[in-house]
Amino acid sequence: MNQLARELNAQLEGTVIARLLSGYGLRSYFPKGIVAQSAEAKQRADRYNATVGMAYSGGEPVMLPAVRELLPHFTPSEAVAYSPTPGNPKLRDLWASEIAAKNPSLGQASHSRPVVTAGLTNGIFQLAELFVDPGDSVVMPDLFWGNYRLILEGRNEARLTTFEFFTAGGEFNVAGLAEMLERHRENGKIVLLVNFPNNPAGYAPTRSDADRLVEALRAEAEAGTDLLVICDDAYFGLFYEDDTFTESLFARLAGAHERILVAKVDGATKEDYLWGMRVGFITIAARGLEPRHYEAFEKKLTGSIRASVSNSNTLGQNLLIRLLEHPEYRRQKEIQREEMLARFRAMRQAIASMPGDTPLRALPCNAGYFVSFDCRKLDAEQLRLTLLDRGIGTISIQNRYLRVAFASVDRDEIEPLFGEIFDTARELAEA
Repeated sequence: MNQLARELNAQLEGTVIARLLSGYGLRSYFPKGIVAQSAEAKQRADRYNATVGMAYSGGEPVMLPAVRELLPHFTPSEAVAYSPTPGNPKLRDLWASEIAAKNPSLGQASHSRPVVTAGLTNGIFQLAELFVDPGDSVVMPDLFWGNYRLILEGRNEARLTTFEFFTAGGEFNVAGLAEMLERHRENGKIVLLVNFPNNPAGYAPTRSDADRLVEALRAEAEAGTDLLVICDDAYFGLFYEDDTFTESLFARLAGAHERILVAKVDGATKEDYLWGMRVGFITIAARGLEPRHYEAFEKKLTGSIRASVSNSNTLGQNLLIRLLEHPEYRRQKEIQREEMLARFRAMRQAIASMPGDTPLRALPCNAGYFVSFDCRKLDAEQLRLTLLDRGIGTISIQNRYLRVAFASVDRDEIEPLFGEIFDTARELAEA
């Protein structure tokens, strides 16, 4: 094992981070190579800096005139230069301020400085690399984003262990989660991945759900289990009902217990309607962790980023900085949230007027982009293909559920869309 990795492991010794790290996580480190030496030169080489692999002219990165013409509001350094591996320092601090403002329950709980990733998918990937070994169980609800399977099963050879998302009464199934955690307690280590608002269900916990969920995790930690709770907050902020818990579970878990390490994966992708810019963040927290522990983890994470994507989109990061500082940012974002709320209400109205003989059962939905239906008397894939033949695109999941992205449909088209879905489902069930 590299000496730098050994030093970081010694710095983390005795913490929940150290106990949860995967084999790769233990081996990970940020080398004192080109990137680190270039950073030193940037600070100290005041005559000539011949370190970084970029072409410079007059002290600025070379930028083709055609690119400069297309990006008139950005300097060459903001548009085409490499970014630091953990991300633009200004953006990291701005995002930390955003997390604090959006999550008042966080209070004075300590947490790491956000590290920039190449989108939220890359954030999940990096955490899987650092904390999941082949054969490890990763617990999650049975309604989950399909890419988790590619990352966790395909790359990391983990076992996805699921529990039913909803109770019979339509609440988040905290009892099912607690039972699953107890079943895996003998391993001493559990990785839990939760995604709220959920894709595909379009559900976020109520305040009561959040209270019960936090208590279940705290009870498991009290039983001696080390927990990594990954909060995939891709759709954060898109909450539509009054009783919804409008913060990230990260805020409630950051200081919950010394054995609970919580990782928040978020970003501008969905929150700020910048899907293709690929700017995400990882922030971690646990009671009892000190700045030196966060610093050691950041170096391991930075090493893992360096070993995979090298660094994240410079233009996307600088665009997000400009956006967060724009005087109209919050007003414009609220206008768009109101439009998503209007589409949500139009969807709920369409479901309320659903014919009584439809074979579809709408799952509870209060947030996000999606609503899903339990296809009780027909195959969801058959329904999807039949709808596709009629010019309607939807997503089937496990041959049981049909996911409809109401967020991607104009408000005045939602009622006819759902009407055709219900009619088609009834026709197939009666055939």
